Amino acid sequence: MNRKKISIISWYGIKDVGGVERVMRVISEILSQQSDVSIIDKDYCITEFPYLAFMAEFRIGQMLLASLVARKKQQYGDLLIGNGFNAPFVNKDINFAHGNMYLLKRKLGVFPWSGSTIFEALSMHRSDLVLAISDEAKEALSLYYHVNTKRIKVLHNCVDDKMFYPMYKQNATNVTVLFVGRLEETKGFKVILEFAKYIENKDNIKMKIATPSVKNIGYFRNLKNTTVEVGVRYDDMNKFYNNGDILLFPSKSEGFGLVTLESLCAGIPVACYKVGVGGELIAKRKRGVYLAEREISRLYQQLISVAREYKDMPRRIELYEQIREDYGMDRYIEKINKIINYASTKD
Repeated sequence: MNRKKISIISWYGIKDVGGVERVMRVISEILSQQSDVSIIDKDYCITEFPYLAFMAEFRIGQMLLASLVARKKQQYGDLLIGNGFNAPFVNKDINFAHGNMYLLKRKLGVFPWSGSTIFEALSMHRSDLVLAISDEAKEALSLYYHVNTKRIKVLHNCVDDKMFYPMYKQNATNVTVLFVGRLEETKGFKVILEFAKYIENKDNIKMKIATPSVKNIGYFRNLKNTTVEVGVRYDDMNKFYNNGDILLFPSKSEGFGLVTLESLCAGIPVACYKVGVGGELIAKRKRGVYLAEREISRLYQQLISVAREYKDMPRRIELYEQIREDYGMDRYIEKINKIINYASTKD
């Protein structure tokens, strides 16, 4: 029996940094068990069309290149898996909706129908099956892009429950608040900075930040109660979470939010807004997830209170078991294989 051939369109490849790239790495590893998987990324596109390499320097050119290579793969009979607006000019068997550009831009107060939104809508319409990362993403696809809901299936992200888990640690009198992500407005940078300044004269609380780039880290340089780590390795993230007591994640918009799941899987509670998986978990009244207070002094009291509630190891293990059961790797593998088998056998 011939192995299925699958091509995954992911412009920046597959790796542990970046939400889309990390999800596609997991998808690739799962599918490689029973299929021949190739990754259509920037390097692959340039190799296939070297005389068009100049197009890789601007967004529309990237989308055209990815679409050209994907169409070539399609002619070979490969099952095509896309991501967002990566390849809007080719029909795809499956397309991941990691969020919604229209919804994001509206939340940021900018004109929502600029370039990326239009191409994302086109890409979704040229997909047989759209895998929305959350209920919010599915609703946005239907409401703003008018994608038929019969072609949308919600597939929540998973968390590697063997990589992230509670670690025993000494109880401390101080509370350590964590933030993980880019220090930019969409991720709630202003809230993080305001909170860091607020706790500067407090004796019972610290903040630790893990961010992938140096953007905006200068704002925290002279704060004695806040430390910033840049480029923490994926293999070290479980230790980072376990060195804290609660995660503050005031993101304005999330497709899903792997950080929330990783923290909870490590047994660390989360205070966040009603976006992405955090919003869904709050709506479902799941343990360990709290709607973050907007007023800074109330937020401070909330974080202290929740952190102390989850100091004990049994409470942290409860969080781990809850996330493993709902979002663990084994269940995700079952769902992905079922979806791929369906897509491979459909007319």
